[in-house]
Amino acid sequence: VSLDLDVIEESADLNDEVSVELLIYTSVPVYEFDLRLADIPNGVEFVAADAGDVLPAGWSVNAFQAGSDYRISGSADGGDPLEGSGVFIRAFGLVPGDVFGGDVTVSYSTADVSDMDGNSYYIESLGSDTFEVYPGFLPPPMNLTAESGLDGVVPLEWQGMPDPVWI
Repeated sequence: VSLDLDVIEESADLNDEVSVELLIYTSVPVYEFDLRLADIPNGVEFVAADAGDVLPAGWSVNAFQAGSDYRISGSADGGDPLEGSGVFIRAFGLVPGDVFGGDVTVSYSTADVSDMDGNSYYIESLGSDTFEVYPGFLPPPMNLTAESGLDGVVPLEWQGMPDPVWI
């Protein structure tokens, strides 16, 4: 089993929607999954998840914020297993209004994929993808001063924005 993801938008600004497609590549039947998505730095607030093209009808899917991660779990509930390859979940989020410009990486922080008895499969690879927040949050200049008395020219000086500290 391999899991990958694809951020559809290459670039987004504050309060823009971001869509992420979760992809699976499996040659074994999957009956349950429990995934956590992380975004570094915190550039997306996920708000919803929906079934993708290869997730069989009848599966129950739950998605919610779990600390700094977005947790998505699903179960066949006695129905058909998930087999094959393709998009099995689409997650949707918004870029918060206070995110600085720059690259945001969305990845799996943890993933568990199980057979019908609840035994976990080995996950060969976990993918990630990046999008750019641009221009992002721009704080106002600090200590702005202007000189007057110069024939139609007003030179401006200010203290620039300090580098952001990512926690």
